[in-house]
Order: sequence, then structure tokens, then C-alpha cells
Amino acid sequence: MRKVVGITKEEAENHFHEFFENVETIKDTVEKMVEGNRLIVFVDDLDRCMIDNVLDMLEAIKMFLSVKNVIFVVAVDMEKIERAWELRYNSEAGKTEGRAHVEKLFQLKLALPPKSEERLQWFLKRMAESLSDQDIQFMLKNCAPNPRKIKRMLNLVYFVLSGIKIEGRTENEERKNFEIVFPIVVTWSALTLYHPYIAKLIKHFEILE
Repeated sequence: MRKVVGITKEEAENHFHEFFENVETIKDTVEKMVEGNRLIVFVDDLDRCMIDNVLDMLEAIKMFLSVKNVIFVVAVDMEKIERAWELRYNSEAGKTEGRAHVEKLFQLKLALPPKSEERLQWFLKRMAESLSDQDIQFMLKNCAPNPRKIKRMLNLVYFVLSGIKIEGRTENEERKNFEIVFPIVVTWSALTLYHPYIAKLIKHFEILE
């Protein structure tokens, strides 16, 4: 560092000690704030940040892990964290090293079980009470088994349906027309979200026709 920056050995030592003292001061401050209680910090969607930010955040968390009564609960896709490590250090062993690094950071790792079909049906029914059981089952077959993705797809379906007039002389006729239109909208929404290349081809051939 002295050769690159052009500072003396004494100046380098002063910078180091100043940084070390600041870190210790932060730890002491946090411990005084907690004062025998527990401070629980929840970090959600860490894997959705930029690669450098993900790893920098992990290093920041690491600094506070030694603080008494401070607990971090981190919701993250472990594979993406390992991939971030691999990309930063551009190494074939990066993914393995990233996994080892994360395992050293966290004392307890819990993997969430996959959602059952019954729970997903209950979730979707809560989100869209007007849908019949048949509509819900059809939608779940075309959607990834993930609550966030289900909500995203439901928003898209409602957005498309809001621009379509479903008319009928009676309430029964309107319902029948809806039953015809709904599967088409759900299928198109699924293609748009999960298979955009196929959706693009369909739009392309529709224009040609």
C-alpha cells in the first residue's frame, strides 16, 4: 500500500489503527444500545442486490457477529450467494469457496420446505376470492410454486382482464364468457412470464398472418 499510495510506514500504521479503533467503537456502541436485551436484525432478499453489494453486506454482518446479543436473520438464496462469490473472484473454485465462507458466517441454516398444493390453493384463494376452484387449479398449473411469483402472475392476469370486456345478457352468460377468456389470459400470462421467447414467436406469426 505504501508503494502504491506513496505514504510512510508510520502513516500506514496510523490509518490501520484509526480504522481498527472505529470498528471497536461501533461494536461498543451497539453493545451499549442493547444493554442485556436482544437486537434481532432481519435482512430479506439479500440475493436480489448487486453482486458486490451482496458480498459487502456479508462482510458488514460478519463484523457484528461478535457483538453480544446481536442476532442476524438473513433470507437468501444460497446458490446465488455462492454464484456471487464465484463471479467476484473469477475462479473455478469460487463457488465452493463461497459456500465454505457462508457456512462459517452463519451458525444455523434452515431450508424452507416446498409449499404444498393445498397451501398454494389457500394462498391464491385469499388473493382472489372471486375465482372458482377450477380457475385456481388451472392457474396454479401454469404458475411457479412460489407465493411471490403467484402474486406477480395474478397481477398480470387482472391487468389483462381489465382491458377485456366480458359481456353477456345474464350473469350466467357473463360467467360462461369469463370461463372461456380466463384460461386464455392465464396461458398467455404464463408464456409472457416464463417463456418470453415463445410469446415473442406467437406475436411475430400473428403479425405475419
